Amino acid sequence: MMDAEQMVEITGAPAGGVCPLGLASPLPVYCDVSLRAHDHVVPAAGETKASG
Repeated sequence: MMDAEQMVEITGAPAGGVCPLGLASPLPVYCDVSLRAHDHVVPAAGETKASG
């Protein structure tokens, strides 16, 4: 796990808002095989102001 500062430095986005595509640094992206059941998959980032 990386801290919030490292997250922005490596990905270009704040924690909670990182989309797996278009990262500031090339990183491997892994997807669950269950996504194969869908014709289309839309990757998106989270919401930094969402509460759990």
